[in-house]
Amino acid sequence: MVMALGESANIQAIEGIHAAMLEELQVHEDLELDLSPVKDADVSFLQLIVAARKFASDNGKEFRLARSTGRSLAALLERAGFVSEDNPDARAFWLEGDVQ
Repeated sequence: MVMALGESANIQAIEGIHAAMLEELQVHEDLELDLSPVKDADVSFLQLIVAARKFASDNGKEFRLARSTGRSLAALLERAGFVSEDNPDARAFWLEGDVQ
């Protein structure tokens, strides 16, 4: 199942994104998240993605990004410390779109 997001993935939109992602993860065996429309994201969104990966893993489901992260989101990931050189798994997920 591919889930496309809107332009905003910030604290104001996070409750709706969380509800939609949880519903999709409960119904489907896998979820592919399309981040390409996202123009405005913040750390709350990154934290939600990390939690969704854990939820999917704990429940025997697949969670992945539809494609690698765009430049503005990649810059946010770097600033927030989500893709350090010490964590190749996170770098692969966020920057290369690997299945997790």
